[in-house]
Amino acid sequence: MQHFKMQMEKIWEDETFFQLRWQLANEVCAFTVDVYTDYEALGELRKGVSEFAHFKRNEFKIVFGKDSETSADYLSMRFFNLDSLGHIGIEIEADNKKEIPDAARVHLYIKAVLHDLDVIVDQLSKFIREETEEIRCIAFDTET
Repeated sequence: MQHFKMQMEKIWEDETFFQLRWQLANEVCAFTVDVYTDYEALGELRKGVSEFAHFKRNEFKIVFGKDSETSADYLSMRFFNLDSLGHIGIEIEADNKKEIPDAARVHLYIKAVLHDLDVIVDQLSKFIREETEEIRCIAFDTET
């Protein structure tokens, strides 16, 4: 069965910002976090990933929300080179900021290849142009 390491969909929208549900996974675990953002921040994500994929940056990091007790959400993504063969690492730190017993915090890594970054940039571009309300990328297969 095919799954995706990164999925994002719009779940709520206002005039100036919206809420996204990020579903992030690797071969060991999966995590869902909802974050508030806007098209400007997604444009920064698209630009940063594109510059990283085209070797204009050594790494790229973006943060949605804040890692504090008073914030409503927190998601940090850092894109970096794993090796010289085109393998990319994506470091994820996230906190769903929910009350116990639903509270969860994760620190995981996703492995990707350079081509996956081009797909992320293309899908973010479509999302920003409002041609789609979801993104699915970095596919992997499971036995279930």
